[in-house]
Formats: sequence, C-alpha cells, structure tokens
Amino acid sequence: MASLTQEAIAAHILACLRQELDRRHPGQATAIGLETALVGPGAVLDSLGLVTFAVSLEQRLNDAASVNLNVADEQELTRRNSPFRTVGTLTQHLRSLIGATDLA
Repeated sequence: MASLTQEAIAAHILACLRQELDRRHPGQATAIGLETALVGPGAVLDSLGLVTFAVSLEQRLNDAASVNLNVADEQELTRRNSPFRTVGTLTQHLRSLIGATDLA
C-alpha cells in the first residue's frame, strides 16, 4: 500500500479537476488552485461535473495509493461542511482518509 503526501493528493485532485473542466469547456482556460471552489458559491463544476470528477478522482487515488477509498460518498458530497468546498479542504480530507487507511 503506497502512502501519498498532501502535495501528491493535491496534484491528483488538480489533474482530475483540469481534465473535467477541459472536457466540459474545451479551450477555455480556468485558473485552479487550492482555493478553487468545488461546491457552493463560485463552484467551477455543476452537480453532474462534481460527481464525474469525484468518481475519476476516486479511481485515480485508488490506483495511486493501492487503497479502496470511497471519495464519491453521497454524505460527503452533500453535508453542510462538505470536504468538497475547495480543492484545499478536499486535499486535507483525503489525506486523513488515506492516513487512516495506512494505519489499518
């Protein structure tokens, strides 16, 4: 089982987000970073885009870390303080999930 640094997790998130944005808006450059909103006001994805992004990210992280994460959990996507608020909050959330998996 491979462990991922916070920087590596952020890179995976940004790569999946860029892929989804390019798929939905070809040729339209959108600046993205740790503060990019994924849900709520100013979100760069609609609800379908968020689900597609989450599934893609889940597959990518499961391959990279050799773990079975459930990134696209409906409760996580819809709770008031969702870890999907920004790229940064999602990075921290996933690092804690992967860290907990590393200890198991």
